[in-house]
Amino acid sequence: MATSTLYWIWLGGALGYGSHAIKPLLEAFGDAEGVFHASAEEISDIKAVCSGERRRLADHDLSRAEEVAGSCMHGGIRILNMSEP
Repeated sequence: MATSTLYWIWLGGALGYGSHAIKPLLEAFGDAEGVFHASAEEISDIKAVCSGERRRLADHDLSRAEEVAGSCMHGGIRILNMSEP
């Protein structure tokens, strides 16, 4: 599984997959990995991100994303992310 997929799972888990903050974050930082590596100060500049979302984005633990990816792989489920053609 590509490392980039872990960042997409992390972002979806942090914000929820229907969050309105995802688009402005991606516009600012390029992709989920860029959001992951963005500083708290950089994220606070994005007005669409509320304080609760900023707090969840500050948690850079990928272990839950790894669990989700592992469960999907074990179940034969392919994960598509926005960076895949």
